[in-house]
This record gives sequence, C-alpha cells and structure tokens, in this order.
Amino acid sequence: MGYILLQYAPWFVAIFAVGAAMAFFVRQAGLRDRTAPWLVWCAFAFALALVLALLGAVQGRAGVWLETGVFAFASYMAGAGAVALARRGDFSEHDGWALGLLPAALLWFGANAISGPRVEANLTKSVQAALADVGEKTAQVTVDGRDVTLRGVAEAERSKLVAMASHVDGVRTLRADGKTVVEPFTTTSSEPSAEKGVVEKSAEAAQAAAKEAEAAAKRAAEEAKLASARAMLAAASPADRIRTARDALRALPSGVPLDAAQCQAGLDATLAISKIEFNSGSSRIRYVSTDALDRLAALLKRCPDKKAEIAGHTDNVGKDEDNQALSQRRADAVVDYLARGGVAKDRLSGVGYGASKPIASNATDEGQAENRRIEIILR
Repeated sequence: MGYILLQYAPWFVAIFAVGAAMAFFVRQAGLRDRTAPWLVWCAFAFALALVLALLGAVQGRAGVWLETGVFAFASYMAGAGAVALARRGDFSEHDGWALGLLPAALLWFGANAISGPRVEANLTKSVQAALADVGEKTAQVTVDGRDVTLRGVAEAERSKLVAMASHVDGVRTLRADGKTVVEPFTTTSSEPSAEKGVVEKSAEAAQAAAKEAEAAAKRAAEEAKLASARAMLAAASPADRIRTARDALRALPSGVPLDAAQCQAGLDATLAISKIEFNSGSSRIRYVSTDALDRLAALLKRCPDKKAEIAGHTDNVGKDEDNQALSQRRADAVVDYLARGGVAKDRLSGVGYGASKPIASNATDEGQAENRRIEIILR
C-alpha cells in the first residue's frame, strides 16, 4: 500500500488540508462525554476496509479505490485531529467535522478518476520493461488497477515472472495465462506445491542469477582447459608426440584426484603412447591393448565427476554404413572393458563416427592407421 500512498500523495495532502480547515473553522459545542455516531460508523467502515485492503480481497480498480479510500479517510482525520489538538487540545468538536466528508469524498473520487489511469499506464510500462529484462518479449500485458495479467507466456517462464514481479513496484497480483503466480502483497507462488519454492524474493533471485553466472563461467573455463589439453598433443609433430605424451603423464600429480583438464591430458597421452587395437574387421580388443585400457580406467576413476564419450573411428576403406557400425561396436567394446575395470557405466557413452572424422590422409597406409583409433573425450 506504500505504492498507493506515493502515487496519490498530492490528493491525500489536499484531503488533509480539508480536514484541517474543518477543524479550524468549525465553531460548535463539543461532545466531551461521547463519540459522534457518524464517527463510530466511519471508524467501523475504515477498519473493515483496511482489513480487506491488507488481505487483497478486492481486485482490480475496485481494489485501488478501496486502498485510496482508506488513505483518504486517514488523511482527513489526521488533518482535523492535528488542528484540533493545536487549537483546543482535544477533539471535543469532532461532530462538526462530518461536514468536510463531502469535499473530501469529491477529492477522493477525482484522485481515482484522474490519477488512476496514469497509475495503470505507468505499471504497464514498468512490467513491460521488466519482461524485456528477463528476455520475455511475446507476453501481452493487461493492467487492471494494480493487478497484472500476462497472456502468451510459456510454462517454463513462470519462475522468471516471479522474480520479475518482485522487482516491479506496485504490482499486487500477477497472473500468467489464467494462473496466479504472485499473490497480493507477496512474491510467493500460489500454484501447487510442485511450483512453489521458485524465487520468492528479489534478493534470492539475484543470488540465484549470480550463482548461475558463476557456474557458467566455471563451465566455460573448464571447457577451455579441456580444449587446450586436447590440442597439446595434436600440435606436436608425429616424431615428438610420444615424448610430449610421456612428459604430460609425468606432470600429473600422483595419489590425488585430477581436475578435468589434467584427466583429459592423461587420457590423450595414454592413447598417444598406446593405441587401442582390435582384430581386423572386428570389435574384439587385442590382448596387447589391455594394459593401456587398465591405465585409462585408472585415470577415469581419478576424475569421478566427469562423464566420458568413447569415440570410435575407422578409415575410409569399405562402405560408410559398415564403417560406422564397426566403429560403434568397437566403442561399445571399450565401454564394457572400462566398466569391468571399475568405471561407473553411467559415466560412459560409446559413439561410432565411422570414417567421418579423419585426422590424417586416407591416401596412405600410415594415414589410414592413424584414422583407425579410439578417443576418450570428457564432457
């Protein structure tokens, strides 16, 4: 209700002045032993209206008229009471103040008729600006009093709307496609419990956004490290690749968990030193590759929070569909071996690429041999 007080402040000041003028100019016998009946009824109506306003029981423009009526009566009585105390030191002449209720009511009516549309227009602009800030540009905004209705909003966008509403001063109730997402005088979702617990306060929304940005930055930095780790061996010449790979393995810390970049560097180095070999045209792993696979499993167990894609590749000899199927079977065979070696299978996924991603020319036997390979890529 503070928003109403600020938006209609000049009108309430004028009503305060009317009350003060009535108390100043009224000259009649005071009621020292009782309260005037009109004031009793007005006080009862004021108390009821205040409760209804605080509960948000009256919606739309009628709710705004109710809220301004509460402030108007309070302003009138405050003006009259202040002058009465200053002039006489008591409220004994309050029976005569009833005459001022008519001009005060006219001012209250004028406030809503003149300033009400302006308040709605300002709220519409504020809500549209807030929607643009959270990336929602298709919603249609309708403002009735201080109650906002949005149409054309996706279900997934409702959590953003709760955060948005907490930033827009003056919004009492927010509805999205018929469902209330912000109740009067709260920023709490009123939908079923499955949708509760989304951002309830602007501070919480800002904190969640900051955490999300921090996590995104961390993911970007990690991906850059992974790319750098994979590029290290790729940049080395074939003659230097084994030496570079051995240096990378020696640089790994021993006996402690590895971060993603260290783990990727270790995997690439191990595969550069010892390729995973299969029987010709088969997915049967040759015995000579079991030692390398055991070392790969040990490395993967040192970075348990990362998933790994086991990528199978072939040369271009034969049909594309046959090569793709063979590369998939070989990738799956490596996944099975690593799982038997203690790596959680839900961390592993085998993907066959066939001959679609060569790293050397298929025009030579040496190039074809390089293209027949297994890669392990952390995700």
